[in-house]
Amino acid sequence: MWSSRSLFLTTSLLFPVSTAAFSLSAWLHDSGYTGSGNPSQEIQCYALPYGILGFISHLLTYWTILCFKLNLTPLFPFRENSEPVHSIIFAIVGLLATVTINILTTIRCRQAWEFVLISLWKMTLSITLSAVTIHAMLVVERLQKGGGSNWEERGKEVLYWLAVYVFGLPLGLAGLCGLVKEEIATNVPLRNVTIAFAVIGVLFFGVAAMFLVYDQVLNKKESGERGFWEGGVILEAGIWVLGSAVAAVGFLMALYSDFALAAIKGEWSGVPSSDDAVFFWVYWLAKRLPMLSC
Repeated sequence: MWSSRSLFLTTSLLFPVSTAAFSLSAWLHDSGYTGSGNPSQEIQCYALPYGILGFISHLLTYWTILCFKLNLTPLFPFRENSEPVHSIIFAIVGLLATVTINILTTIRCRQAWEFVLISLWKMTLSITLSAVTIHAMLVVERLQKGGGSNWEERGKEVLYWLAVYVFGLPLGLAGLCGLVKEEIATNVPLRNVTIAFAVIGVLFFGVAAMFLVYDQVLNKKESGERGFWEGGVILEAGIWVLGSAVAAVGFLMALYSDFALAAIKGEWSGVPSSDDAVFFWVYWLAKRLPMLSC
């Protein structure tokens, strides 16, 4: 059995929260720097995940969305969802917690517009995750009651909520590009991260575009359904290419932001400071609540 002292020490190591009395008002007004700071100083106001911990969080978010698209439980992907009410409760609690911390971070970073935009962008991803979860569970509940069609026909509807995240992409792009533009000339790690993700992005876009154009356009031409110049096929191919570009940017941008912010901060792990630990870990764990769907 652990003693209370051992438990306290272990908890302190995992969640290094200051023992001083906490004041939300003071936290919101203490951005971590004085005057007009550079990005490496301004990032002190940012209490959301980044670095390796942020990267893991985003991968788990993508995994959760994929599982709900397939009607599988994220923790046990060989099982289908069967408890929609519990899952909806988890999603709502997670949404309230993450959006609240997003708003608090936005207020705290009010003097650094780039971090305001990034925080708002990350909020759209939290909303998307919860909306996908709730929508998927509502479909599951409807099917359990014998209403509607099968999952293959209704499951794709959950991905419509990705439009919320796409809507927030310009905010994230503007904020992140503002930081990178200011830092990249003198920050070698940031430059290397940017080059690496640019190469990955081009490859991702190329493969996705070729697959979608062949599957949705050229394959129909070969099957004799229509000629290449008929029925707006060129326009359709262009739309699929554009969609591939949006998918590449949307998928990789969040992952790139994790390492870009880590390079700016000079802290690759993303472990929060004692001042931000509570908000950081509540946010990180709250985003995992939809994974508890069963």
